Amino acid sequence: MAERLLISMSRLFKGVRGGLGVSVVIVGAILAASTGIVSASVVMMSVIALPLMLHAGYGQGSACKWDGCSAASEH
Repeated sequence: MAERLLISMSRLFKGVRGGLGVSVVIVGAILAASTGIVSASVVMMSVIALPLMLHAGYGQGSACKWDGCSAASEH
């Protein structure tokens, strides 16, 4: 479910520079609010988002920074 939500959100922000990164932060915040277990949400978002971001052409460093922003927004 989270992966489909992330893909849908990235399509919504397709015209925005860094749209996939913005989607990662938004979906991470939604998941953290719904699950209540922050550490599990962070790991799950990293496992889901990192391969998608690398496939979309984000560099490894910038993809990890977006995942870190998502983790910070969940606390």
